[in-house]
Amino acid sequence: MSQGPVPPRYPPQQPQFPQQQPQGYPQAGDQGSLISVPGQAEVVQPVSYFTPTGVGGGGVWNYGGILVMHKQAQLPPQCIKCCAPAEGKPLKRKLTWHPGWVYLLILPGLLFYAIVAMSIQEKATIYVGLCGKHRSRRRMHLWIAWLIFFASIAFFFIAANVPGREMPAYYALCGTLGLLISATYALVIARLVTPHKIDPQYVWLNGVSREFAGQFPAMTQ
Repeated sequence: MSQGPVPPRYPPQQPQFPQQQPQGYPQAGDQGSLISVPGQAEVVQPVSYFTPTGVGGGGVWNYGGILVMHKQAQLPPQCIKCCAPAEGKPLKRKLTWHPGWVYLLILPGLLFYAIVAMSIQEKATIYVGLCGKHRSRRRMHLWIAWLIFFASIAFFFIAANVPGREMPAYYALCGTLGLLISATYALVIARLVTPHKIDPQYVWLNGVSREFAGQFPAMTQ
């Protein structure tokens, strides 16, 4: 997997004045957050959706549809799926990432893989916005995943209480497949964003729309 270019140097900036953040976003003064302004040059400038004393800084780029952001940057209050105004509180996402070659360690054993993955993984916490339509769609996908999960548990319960040899094995197999489908559905369909890469300072994000990512300055090799 391509590692991508190194983002421009952009150290966190402490705002000089307190800011009124959109509801649910972390306070910029707590962690020196960078506030990105789509379509504007990355220089210190007022941000329209904050108070007049707010200080913006950027820290977000577009790399061929992949969103690259500083770990302390804040995304604007827009839906990451369609660019419409976000509704409700932003969703907090805790991301982890490790290089792709680590998956090869599953072959020697899951425990060996887990130890190596946990020792070298990178983490990041971001806040993303969703419009009403995509928030409802996400809620529907989560309900579907949970329904499949509880149906799988029901199959195991039936397998434990049905007499005979062949039928319990059939129900147990259906329950096992249901658990796998539920987990896959939750991770693939219901998941909002996935990390393409995380390093000590920056996050590369998949899952945002090209329209949303296209608002930000392009980052080239």
